[in-house]
Amino acid sequence: DSAAEPGILPRALHDVFDRVDKDGGHTYEVQLSYMQVYMETIMDLLDTNQDSLESKFDPVSGQVEVRGLTSVHVRSAVECLQIIQEGNFNRVTAFTNMNAQSSRSHAIVQLQVTRHECMEDLKLQQELEESLNTSTNISSNGELNFESASDSNNTLQLNPPSSLVRGKLMLVDLAGSERIKKTGAVGIRASEAQLINLSLHCLGNVVHSLVDGTAHVPYRDSKLTRLLQDSLGGNSKTAIVVTVSPTAWDVQESLSALNFGQRAMKVDNVVQKHVEVDYMRLNAQLRMELELKNDTIATQKSQILNLESEISELKSRLSERSSQSKPSPNLNASVSSEAEMQGLTLAADTLQQELLTEAQEHDVTKENLQRTQEELNQLKSLFHDMKEALTNAESLRDATMQELQEFTSQFDAMVNGVAESAPHAIVEYVNGSMQDGYVATL
Repeated sequence: DSAAEPGILPRALHDVFDRVDKDGGHTYEVQLSYMQVYMETIMDLLDTNQDSLESKFDPVSGQVEVRGLTSVHVRSAVECLQIIQEGNFNRVTAFTNMNAQSSRSHAIVQLQVTRHECMEDLKLQQELEESLNTSTNISSNGELNFESASDSNNTLQLNPPSSLVRGKLMLVDLAGSERIKKTGAVGIRASEAQLINLSLHCLGNVVHSLVDGTAHVPYRDSKLTRLLQDSLGGNSKTAIVVTVSPTAWDVQESLSALNFGQRAMKVDNVVQKHVEVDYMRLNAQLRMELELKNDTIATQKSQILNLESEISELKSRLSERSSQSKPSPNLNASVSSEAEMQGLTLAADTLQQELLTEAQEHDVTKENLQRTQEELNQLKSLFHDMKEALTNAESLRDATMQELQEFTSQFDAMVNGVAESAPHAIVEYVNGSMQDGYVATL
């Protein structure tokens, strides 16, 4: 594809990264993989040291995963195109009578995009401190005031759990079906053509089953349909581009390709956004809130100790003045007027009022401390329940994946035995299937 007239692959990659760059409210993680299905074998085009890879279907996520497939973190469409260009050198091509560089495999570009909610640690900490901060100040009349953001609401306020959204883009370059009489393929080239036609035939059967709405869809009949299981009948949007030849010599292949495209257009999927809870970020958020709660409790305990010390001092002063106000010969001799006695009485009343005020403030502080402790216990309980639920979900997933892997191995072995016993009959049945085409799955 030239820069002036880019093809489907460059257009799709540029569109993805344009959307990522324009979204300033989220952070994105993009991973690129490149593989091929050659003679019913999945091969990694970015790592030639791996000869054969196995695919599995995850019943929890509803997606197909390839074990050991190389996944590269990418940041731009240009970087993706450079990596794909390197992988093209590892793709299997050969000369035939119909094409000088005929594709002998189906190539699949896989782009996985994960969107995270933005959570700046400093900003979150400031918001939590503002919501949980408790301050003490002295009013103009000398009274001690306690102000707490949580006084108006006794319930624990938690931020919404951080969520992440996952998406997968599959771009598939299908090898065209071949008539051996036209291509002149012999030996290994003929075997390649038979397996290409077999996989395309299985793809046609899957499309037929999806259109007819049958209970069983034969995804396991080939590696290609297995890889495209979540793209064809899962939570996805699927588009197909059919290429045909304008010459009369290729009219049968063109007609077969158009018939396949017409059937594929009738497949109807219901797409829903794939949203998950970001447990790692939620864990960090809960830990931060726990630390802030502990700091608040420590501050309030220190303030209570200071208030108790002041109350003790006031009680001591009041006791001293009360003892001085008792009638005695020396005191009666020193008091010369009734006004001085009234002054002492007023001072004693003032100290009594100050002591009462301090006691009330002390009770308020204890109530705030108790409420904060209850909120901390609620938060710890919530964190414990969430951790236990995550552990149970992971255990269930591991057990289900292990059982599914064992069943898949047994079924694949049975299918491979059937395919090896009758390959020629299948080739004759698909003699009129489509030419080279591209399938782009979003």
